[in-house]
Amino acid sequence: MRDDRWTTVTPSQYHFERAALEHIRRHLPDVEPYRAWSNFTFTADTGHVYEVDLLVAAPSGLYLIEIKSLRGRLANSGPNWIAGEPGSVRTFDNPLHLADLKAKRLRSLLDRQAAKQSVRLRIPYVQGAVFLSLPGLRVQLDDHQLHWVFGPESTPGQAAGPLPGIWSGLLDAPPRDERRQVSPELSKSLPQLLNGVGIGRSRRYEQVGSWKLDSKPFDVGPTWQDHLAEHAQLPHEHRRVRIYLT
Repeated sequence: MRDDRWTTVTPSQYHFERAALEHIRRHLPDVEPYRAWSNFTFTADTGHVYEVDLLVAAPSGLYLIEIKSLRGRLANSGPNWIAGEPGSVRTFDNPLHLADLKAKRLRSLLDRQAAKQSVRLRIPYVQGAVFLSLPGLRVQLDDHQLHWVFGPESTPGQAAGPLPGIWSGLLDAPPRDERRQVSPELSKSLPQLLNGVGIGRSRRYEQVGSWKLDSKPFDVGPTWQDHLAEHAQLPHEHRRVRIYLT
């Protein structure tokens, strides 16, 4: 996909994320209604600031894609995901939950901008999805944890992975519902609508005193966001920092 259809709002600092984005970009064609925006932030009506890895407009819908570059084994215990290898294992929430929340709040802002800019087009549902970008990940999630989870496309001569491909299984898939479809007219209006929403450069870290906060919250509430924080001078010191929204 050419630069005029793929907008890099913020260049990624991370090799694995750059590779994941390039993997998707290689498969996206230069035809309507395909467009994409990578690594941006937006502020929701609630005051929450959200980081978005990738937003893609495809014929079948608008997709907000959360990228996870996980190694080793991925399983779940109830709603929690457990990833890693012996000696380096972490537990976290299914990232689809947060992706869906971001998608709903972004759609609300797009709806408002469409009315404000007199764009006479219906804003479709924005679907959250998760891209597990590294091949070789041993996926042992329960079936109900696999909804809207995708992996990399297999290369010729390579065995298919355990997950549907992000291109063949999602972005090139036929429309599931006509209410989700993206028309060429809407796709052409999206740059102006997103500009009105006020998407901005991704800020990977925020500094609070001596603590460097990861900009992606790992838990959110109606009036707060929790972030992981690392001490600027003592890299092995970590805290959980809560920001109250106004």
